[in-house]
Amino acid sequence: MAGEALLSRRLVGRESVVSASGVRRRTEKWVSTYTTEEAAIADPRLPKVGDAHPNDPGMQLDSISFSPEVDGDVQPTLYYSSDKFFEILENKKNVINDEARPGFSSKDFTVRIPSFQIKKSTISTGTASEDIYTWIENPEAATRYTEHRAILKYRVIVPALGIGEIDFILTQIMKLHQLGGVGGNLKYCFMSPEIVPEDSEHDRVTYFWYLDQGTPRPTIIGEGSEKTAIPPELVDDPGYMRRPYHNVEAVAGPDAFSQNGYPLPPYFLQVRYAFEEIGGVNYLQQWQGLPGLT
Repeated sequence: MAGEALLSRRLVGRESVVSASGVRRRTEKWVSTYTTEEAAIADPRLPKVGDAHPNDPGMQLDSISFSPEVDGDVQPTLYYSSDKFFEILENKKNVINDEARPGFSSKDFTVRIPSFQIKKSTISTGTASEDIYTWIENPEAATRYTEHRAILKYRVIVPALGIGEIDFILTQIMKLHQLGGVGGNLKYCFMSPEIVPEDSEHDRVTYFWYLDQGTPRPTIIGEGSEKTAIPPELVDDPGYMRRPYHNVEAVAGPDAFSQNGYPLPPYFLQVRYAFEEIGGVNYLQQWQGLPGLT
């Protein structure tokens, strides 16, 4: 037919290999006047990948390559084998499992429980001297305690995060979440997450929460003495000196003296550092809005 492109199994070049075990492989170079691979592939005269070899049905066509010639034509090369030797394995993109995966670990936290001792200083003025008493906080070694806290982690793979989603994540840091749902007994403090690219279209996000159950009353040097000031036990939780998700802070006492002549000791306050509600906004269930946990 006039104008029809040439595509022929004129074997201008071929190679065959036969092994002792019976494995057979064959390469065939065809002649073509097509100028694009797509046009050649569409021609029904060209075998399709997976077709059996016409002279050896035990071999199948594993793949086809195309080489451009100087005149612009593309020449097909067909690769047959009996063991799929020339098969091109598709580099399939890993299937991303975006289901949240929980995990647990632990971390040591340092807690400060301030305590004070009376310190006497003597001031001399000429022939007279005066004793001055002041409350001095105990050294750091006596006011720092290590607590072993549980860390809850959730790892998710999500579509690449936008600024709006990142903004929402940031609003949750240092907020309390009730991960067991409404009515759950435990409240966890949300920490800064780890966000790293998974690929060009996804981010891998690891969320972290820790559980603060308060601080039991530690043994404090000098406790029980009128020369020592320590935080009181919690009235509603005997045996504990620090509430969950609170810091213990000391405030100077009034400028007055007790009956023993010492200045009044500092006050101790329980100061919340993580919140379940601010300005009427309740955060306990907002963890469900975190990307990947919806």
